Amino acid sequence: MRFLIVDDDEDILKIIRVLLQSQGHDVEPSTSALEAMKLLKRQEFDLVITDATMPAHSGFDLIRTIRKDKNLKHLTIAMLTGRREREDIEQAVEVGVEDYIVKPIDPKVLMEKVDRLIKKHKKKMEDLGKHQPTPSRLSLDCMVTRVTDVGITIEGPVFFQPGCQVEIDVEILKKAGIEKNKFKTIYSKELKKEGYYATDMVMLGLNNREKKILDHLASKDILKVVS
Repeated sequence: MRFLIVDDDEDILKIIRVLLQSQGHDVEPSTSALEAMKLLKRQEFDLVITDATMPAHSGFDLIRTIRKDKNLKHLTIAMLTGRREREDIEQAVEVGVEDYIVKPIDPKVLMEKVDRLIKKHKKKMEDLGKHQPTPSRLSLDCMVTRVTDVGITIEGPVFFQPGCQVEIDVEILKKAGIEKNKFKTIYSKELKKEGYYATDMVMLGLNNREKKILDHLASKDILKVVS
């Protein structure tokens, strides 16, 4: 499972990251709600654990924003906080929190709650899948024109709506050791050639090794090297 952990206390982030990674989970830390939303737009996550009280924007603000986003609203979310008042718990539930983790962190309690969250997430995805259209495959003549530190830019005869997920086989990335082919579209713009568009995409589900490979390819401008 891939977790996004949001807390302005870096010690808390470290503790949770170590606990989750010890169980084989992939963890991305964030110290603010604003940074967390940027990560959610660029990467794919299964679960979010966010602190309630943070500078500028609270965890409640973050969750409200997530629940209003059609591409993120199905995320499984837990709130991390030292506040124990009934009103706070009710507010957390109201904005869409599935569980409430109280500080100071008890490792055993945390992992028990994480296990429950994972079960909820899997059930939610199963239920959601029952109402989704069957995926289709479409063969298009597209060209990869740029490799960035988070994904690729392609050019071709199709306009992609922002936020849609696609599978694209990119030979350059496969040769470099990245087998994953799932991308999320960020932005499409029309080119001078009528009916052609340039689309920026981010890769989904990259592990740390693959991120380093992508960083290396982007820094070397690999498309110019191989052309």
